[in-house]
Amino acid sequence: MPYVSNNLYLELAVADFRHCQEIHQLELLGLKRWLEESWLEKYSVTEKSLTRAYFLAAASIFEPRRSGERLGWARTAVLAESIASFFRCCPCSSEAPRNFLEVCRWGRKRRFEGLVEPVIDLLAGAPEWRRRMRMPAQRFRQGLRRAWEEWATRWAEVEEDHGRLVSAEGATAVLLVRTVELCAGRIEPKTGLARLEFDRLAGLLDSICGRLQSCALEGSIIEKMIELEMQELVKCVLESSSKGLNRETKQTFLAIAKSYYYTAYCPIETLNNHISKVLFEPVDQ
Repeated sequence: MPYVSNNLYLELAVADFRHCQEIHQLELLGLKRWLEESWLEKYSVTEKSLTRAYFLAAASIFEPRRSGERLGWARTAVLAESIASFFRCCPCSSEAPRNFLEVCRWGRKRRFEGLVEPVIDLLAGAPEWRRRMRMPAQRFRQGLRRAWEEWATRWAEVEEDHGRLVSAEGATAVLLVRTVELCAGRIEPKTGLARLEFDRLAGLLDSICGRLQSCALEGSIIEKMIELEMQELVKCVLESSSKGLNRETKQTFLAIAKSYYYTAYCPIETLNNHISKVLFEPVDQ
């Protein structure tokens, strides 16, 4: 196959990968500086966990032009984990999610209001988003606030610690979808078939990722129900309709689900090896 398998294509592929790798390394360096300058290290966010979050995002959204979506995913993942850590460690942990939720909605509860705006500022104020903002800044911030409100609602609804952790993991997956979509300049549909499809995919993603997290915590095998729900999610993604949800948004749902599947199946040693190879090791032709 001289027109497909030849040295020219190989050279182009290697050059393209090196270009992406350089961009990803620069982005990760910027994220590490962001971590040092923020308050996140107080709430269990480490350089290793940040690198892992970025790798999962970059492995799914690797194109150089989609930097904002990739970084939005990574930043949101570590922010959600840091706030979850706060909820677990807070002396009034049973009240913390509800207080956080009330701040998201009405700006009340002064004791906790210091959490909310810094979260939005750390996301909406990111330089790569200010440069590439695809919607008015106020609308972007409002979208982020609504997304975090939905996330906090799930925390506030679950009382048991173990159940809360799993429930929040599914909610975090949906939060990632909403953030990536905002970073891409896409508005969440409010009515019609597109809204129904968004809710259907969000429900499936929430359930799948919550169950996957439960399996990971318990060291159990992947449940049959997860397989069935994943099949349904893929079917929803592949279905097309002129009045339904756009293809790009559906692919975001699938990318997030695949990343959770990957971390549930992949041993930590293998994951670290993948991070090293993809982000740091030079490619030999």
